[in-house]
Amino acid sequence: MKKYKVLGGGEINASSFLSLVTQMQEQSFTPSSDLPDFMRQVADRCMIQRGSVIRTDSTENFAQDLMANGFLEQV
Repeated sequence: MKKYKVLGGGEINASSFLSLVTQMQEQSFTPSSDLPDFMRQVADRCMIQRGSVIRTDSTENFAQDLMANGFLEQV
């Protein structure tokens, strides 16, 4: 189990990237129809906020890009 700190507040304990991203979706204030939709919405916001390119082809790439761009931190 790993602990992650989300930019803007909150911590998540997750054993996999799928679990991490699923919990992020569940805690989000933005409605989304499914996990790929959630990841696309987050990636769009990251691009607008900081010009960050966040891949959405897998939960692993998505989480790694969020960490590389300072939106998510493993603690």
